[in-house]
Amino acid sequence: MDNVLDASDTPLSGLGNELNPGGEYENYTTLTFVRDPLSRFYSSYDEVFLRFGPWMKKRQGKFFKRYQEFDHPFPYLYANMTELEDYHNAFCPKSLGFGKKKCLQGETNENGTLAM
Repeated sequence: MDNVLDASDTPLSGLGNELNPGGEYENYTTLTFVRDPLSRFYSSYDEVFLRFGPWMKKRQGKFFKRYQEFDHPFPYLYANMTELEDYHNAFCPKSLGFGKKKCLQGETNENGTLAM
């Protein structure tokens, strides 16, 4: 935002009184970006699927303790996926490598049978 709109992201108080008449930002324009709900759902699902996969139980450190203690209520979702590489291979062909840009623009390996 700083570069494109010459703006900044300033947090407001919980009530947002700064935008009311007499408030600190009374004469400012407020801009809000709304994300497509379905896109947001898929993105959130993908993030949770990645974070709670069996490969996270193998990670070491204080941050990963909660993942190590978590038993997924639907372990069949991770059938044949025990390593992070298995997860990557399900969606991104090895020929493209694991670069995010290449995977997003390339053909997917997903054929509708990943959870079966």
